[in-house]
Amino acid sequence: MSIQQGNIKISGSDGEAFRDSVGTMDDTGKRKWVFPRKPKGKFTNYRDYTSYVLLALFLEFHF
Repeated sequence: MSIQQGNIKISGSDGEAFRDSVGTMDDTGKRKWVFPRKPKGKFTNYRDYTSYVLLALFLEFHF
């Protein structure tokens, strides 16, 4: 089963070869550990500041 789109040939069996294995296992069957990086940046800082302000308001005006 093949579909021709412009200059790109998409094949049903070749295009889905990544589904044949689990992404978090290596060839021997052991787990590949995934360690996510801590998010950082301008919007993360804004989100932190907003959460601190909202928490302070909640604790100040809890009644």
